[in-house]
Amino acid sequence: MTLEELRAAHPELVAQAEQQAVTAAVADAVADERKRLSDIDDIATSVGDATLVNDAKYGGNPCTAQELAFRSLKKNASLGKAHLENSQADYTASGTGSVGAAPTGSDDGEETPEKVQAHAENAMKNYSKMMGGGKGE
Repeated sequence: MTLEELRAAHPELVAQAEQQAVTAAVADAVADERKRLSDIDDIATSVGDATLVNDAKYGGNPCTAQELAFRSLKKNASLGKAHLENSQADYTASGTGSVGAAPTGSDDGEETPEKVQAHAENAMKNYSKMMGGGKGE
């Protein structure tokens, strides 16, 4: 017996079977969609981009949590690359590469015992003032 013959002989039975099939398919689709949204919610904080999460859930490019994780990794990789390039450009523009390690200033660079003693005494006076002592000095 073909479907058309069955439908002609038992239209109510065929209609009931079709309705049950549709109901089951809708229930499966709803369960699958709830699971997809729940999985996305589970990783949303790790993604850290509300726009990306919202697009995965409701936007023009809906996807699974696994696809969202991949999109997030790709985006973060490009952001990381851009950050490194910008940092390098900032470093180059700042001129810090030409700054030497030798101290500059009026000091002739020689540390005599007298200079060391004077620096130590000055440091102690400043410390004492900071701590509230030596108010008369």
